[in-house]
Amino acid sequence: KAINLLLDATVISVIILFVFLISGEQLSKATILKQFFPNIFIMNWFVPCYVVFYLLSPIIVLGLKHLPENVHLGIVIFSIFIYGGLSTVSLAYFDSQLIAFFNILVLVAFIKWHVPNIYHKKRLNLIIFLIGIALTYFLYFLKLWLTDVNAVFGRLNFTGMNSPILYIALIALFNVFAEMNFQSTFISYLSSCSLFVYVIHENYLLRTITRIKYYKYVINYFGANHAILYMLLCGLFMFIVGFIFAVIYRETLHKLVVKISIWFDSLMHHTYDRGYQKLFKDNNTNNSNQEKK
Repeated sequence: KAINLLLDATVISVIILFVFLISGEQLSKATILKQFFPNIFIMNWFVPCYVVFYLLSPIIVLGLKHLPENVHLGIVIFSIFIYGGLSTVSLAYFDSQLIAFFNILVLVAFIKWHVPNIYHKKRLNLIIFLIGIALTYFLYFLKLWLTDVNAVFGRLNFTGMNSPILYIALIALFNVFAEMNFQSTFISYLSSCSLFVYVIHENYLLRTITRIKYYKYVINYFGANHAILYMLLCGLFMFIVGFIFAVIYRETLHKLVVKISIWFDSLMHHTYDRGYQKLFKDNNTNNSNQEKK
């Protein structure tokens, strides 16, 4: 799955690159190189970050399962008030999306294992969500006002992924619908395309060239009085077109990428097993011979 995710992101990035080159867009050699290796150059932070999280999360979960409840709670409190607080004041050393993923994992694991009844308390979860969102907006506008007073307050970040107020509110919203029994083949199919949609609409070239040209065009010709409308139209267009191309990709090239991923995974396992046997078989044989002597 990890190989599949990385290859899908790469293939989509290369396709978009060729569309830009065919259209006559002048791109630097560095940009072209980065489009061929989007995961290495972090052209879209989410994919490589999620892959690392996906690979390491089983180890973290296994460790959490062996912790006493009070120790697990202590880690939750520490991560929320220490790391969450430090990231709120934008201390770059502590700011990491990957750590934020694991913070959320630690919190969700605690709720699932030690506070299972929270899912039944719909009203409480809804109140937590509404208070959290209201507090987030209040702090956001407070930051804008303080920044006008003194630019140093511009470093505050109350709406980032690391904000404990925000992700606790969103977890509460998830709990409201956690036990809902809803099935739809169509929605499940679209959900399977969501990563492709994200990789398409957040592609570096679309993000830094196409969107900028669009906003410059509509503002120059229609003025900036309806800026919010332009943003909504842009989002709606990219949402619809993104899903159209995501479905086309899923039914065509993605199937080839899956086969390549399976082959590459088998090759990696075979190479690793042979290397392991070659490196450690001799050591085990020598140890056995020494024990016999």
